[in-house]
Amino acid sequence: MEIILNPTWQEYKQLRLKALETDPKAFGSSLEEERLSPDEKWQKYLNLSIQKQGEVMLFARVDGALVGMVGAYWDDKKKSRHVATMFGTYVETSYRGRKIGSMLIENLLNELKNLPQLKKIKLAVVSSEPAAIRLYEKFGFERVGIEKKELFDDPEYSDTILMEKLL
Repeated sequence: MEIILNPTWQEYKQLRLKALETDPKAFGSSLEEERLSPDEKWQKYLNLSIQKQGEVMLFARVDGALVGMVGAYWDDKKKSRHVATMFGTYVETSYRGRKIGSMLIENLLNELKNLPQLKKIKLAVVSSEPAAIRLYEKFGFERVGIEKKELFDDPEYSDTILMEKLL
């Protein structure tokens, strides 16, 4: 397995759509909406992610296939530039249990620790994802709140747990 920064936009699109299909409740976007996105959006987003100073996305590749991803972003506003938000954590179902998620998060945390302005990383995780919650807790993230009925995936609502880690 290797951690990479720059898959093709087609690989990213395929992995993102697979994530939304296999774990629809775990993400704020819907498969239906993302499928309608034009190729230009996927190309632009991945290029921005690679070039943008306030964002990093890491991907896991196994035997040539893209199988996992995680990202973080932050802004340059004076009062909040010390906080990064982690997002988009996903590992393909058939590759789970192989420590790929752990390696992605570990590499992301190492990248973020090298940015001296960052003092905190936060994330939101759907309460119905206990394995994800345990994974984040393993890396020192602590629960700091809950957002009731934050996401709607017809016909039900899901709560999200807010977690953070101080660097």
